[in-house]
Amino acid sequence: MKLGQIECLRVTPNVLQEGTSGDQNVCTLYFFGGASTVGSPRANEDDARRLAMSCAATVISVRYITAINEPYPAAMDDAEAA
Repeated sequence: MKLGQIECLRVTPNVLQEGTSGDQNVCTLYFFGGASTVGSPRANEDDARRLAMSCAATVISVRYITAINEPYPAAMDDAEAA
């Protein structure tokens, strides 16, 4: 999916935790780790999926440009755009 022009990975919980409302109007914008140098939403999909399941909410993992490809502040610009 895209948020504006920024590529993202949308992860939805496939199992709702007991005692949660499962309100799908709630979502979390997730930025994978890697100090803005390495990684991708696909590489960190397991983390996003665990977060989605534990919160019973959709997680949007942002594919921001890494410092290897563009210097600072490109990653921050992508984060703000998302």
